[in-house]
Parts: sequence; structure tokens; C-alpha cells
Amino acid sequence: MSVVSAIDARLALSAHSLAALTRGFKEAPVVAERELTAAATEATMLLEREVKEAWPTGIFHSRQQISSDVFSTPTGVLGVVGTPSAYAPVIEHGRKPGKGVSREGREALAMWAIGILGVAPKDAPGVAFLISRKIKAKGIAAKHPFQNVYQKHEPYVLRMFEDACGRVAAHLAGSAGGAPA
Repeated sequence: MSVVSAIDARLALSAHSLAALTRGFKEAPVVAERELTAAATEATMLLEREVKEAWPTGIFHSRQQISSDVFSTPTGVLGVVGTPSAYAPVIEHGRKPGKGVSREGREALAMWAIGILGVAPKDAPGVAFLISRKIKAKGIAAKHPFQNVYQKHEPYVLRMFEDACGRVAAHLAGSAGGAPA
């Protein structure tokens, strides 16, 4: 089963930066792409580190599963921070009461009870059943690690991209009389 959960993170660059970037993609596309890729890499590495710090600990909330990557696309550069964990949407967005926990979920809860709570393996299925009943009755509160980290660091991420646009503008100013990149 594939689970997708996304936070739409859009940056509002200054008009000066947008103009430099637009001109950069026309006159020095290699430089513009290189600078945007560098900014996206720096930003995703920062956000990855901070999400790992904000992530709940435990066997099934492994911080090591959180990763980042940067992609160059025909329309620009895309930075992604995420995790393949099936529990990520529940951790980020919570879970409303009323929905039961699947058999696989109860098995995972039993393993969690053994590893985190120290429950004896023979008692784990019963503990998992009780926990799943509580989840069905009360739900699970959202933790929002991705959203909170992005909101906290958005000014720094914006600065990284503004600086990248500044480097593109500086390159264009420096190469005004020289050969284009």
C-alpha cells in the first residue's frame, strides 16, 4: 500500500529575485539550475534534520526512515523531505475516532507494546487490542512534525533561495560583457 501525504510549501520570492531567476534561465540556464539545486539541497537537508528531531520516538516511528532528495525538472527544481512509513500520515494529521485498527495495525501495536512498554510477548496481543479500542474511541492527536518544522524554518529556506537568486544575478552582471554560461 502506498501512502501519500504532502505539505504544500510554496515560497514567495521577491520581484528582484524572480526577475534574476527568469533572466538566469534564459541567459545562463546551467548557472540558474545549479544555484537552485544547491539552495534546494541545503534547504531539504536542514528540514530533514529538523523533522528527525521533531519526530516521535519508538520502534515504528523510526527517524532513520526520514530522508530528503532534490530533483531537477523541466519546470524547475523540486526538494522533497519525507518518509515511506505508513504511520506518517497518522503522525502528521492524526486519526479521527470511530475507525477500527486493522489486523496489521494490531500486530504492529503488539510489537510496539513489547519493545516500548516492555510487555511480555504472550500478553502483547491483549494489550494491542486494548490500545486499538482506545484509538477507535478517542482517535490519535496530530503531531504535525513536517508542517511545524517547515513553518518554523520557512524564513531560513526563503533566504537560501533569495541568496541563490542573488548569485544568479551576480553571475549575469559579471558575464554581461563576457561569454554566457
